[in-house]
Amino acid sequence: MPEEELSLQRLIDRQVDASLRLVLQAEVLRTGGAADLVLRRLRERVDENAHTALLLLAAALDDERITRASELLRTTASGRERAVLLEALEAILPTEEAARVLPLLDRERPRAIAARAVRVLGSQPATFDEVAREVVADEDHLTAALLEGTLDVETRARLQLDRRRASVPYQAGAAAMATDIEKLLHLRSLELFERLTTQQLADLAAAVAEVTYPAGGAILTEGEFTDGLFIIMTGEVLVTKAGVTLRKLNPRDFFGEMALFDGGMRSATVTAVDTVGLLRLSRDAVLQIMEEQPAIAIAICQTLSRRLRDLLGERS
Repeated sequence: MPEEELSLQRLIDRQVDASLRLVLQAEVLRTGGAADLVLRRLRERVDENAHTALLLLAAALDDERITRASELLRTTASGRERAVLLEALEAILPTEEAARVLPLLDRERPRAIAARAVRVLGSQPATFDEVAREVVADEDHLTAALLEGTLDVETRARLQLDRRRASVPYQAGAAAMATDIEKLLHLRSLELFERLTTQQLADLAAAVAEVTYPAGGAILTEGEFTDGLFIIMTGEVLVTKAGVTLRKLNPRDFFGEMALFDGGMRSATVTAVDTVGLLRLSRDAVLQIMEEQPAIAIAICQTLSRRLRDLLGERS
């Protein structure tokens, strides 16, 4: 085998082995009751490694069809479409490589893949505590921050994570990330951002500011030129126009989204009914993130379109 092909094969082996270890970690953490967001991040990392392996195989085999199918898989959410693409890849790839890589992209049988990982890696499943410590020490700081931020107090104490934080401080970027986990979890609960990856959510959370308004405080005033999207964490707000009450909004509702795009005058007044805790995304910050992460723009546009259809339906 030529040296170049041998190097590519080693890189492919590395990506596959890394994916299998992540699959094992995810299965142990799942059975131990880890948060869905942690499991989702591990699943995304498995996908990233598997897609990297596919791109390396495309280069090794000089087959652009593999690259194209991999790109389509990355953007396809439909189970049926994914199944078709996986079948196409199975027909294109050499049998041995298809058997190694494609199961990693199968989201329907996580336990079967975990069992295969045990056989391939020759390791026995670790305990929850062992895996949790591995993840916290992992080079992927987002996975570590998500796990630490979602563990209960008793588990954190058992794993001595607070002591670790005091003695081994995070890198600067990871420390900032850890402080945004609560915001990230709140953003993840919103339909507006449900299609985003954990990394995209983390980027968004880093741009969010927390603000509080007292009861009776005007958050937005009709006719003002202000921008920004507001997401309600706690409390209740009242939306009025020309003194007429339009609706009340509660936690997990959001408002001000149109100003993200046109930067125009506010079309209504929004007042805090009681003490209200909000997440605020400025127009400049959101537009910058949208430019870097188009999926965020797509998610917001889909929600706005759905809102408009609902509004038109109510008026018809």
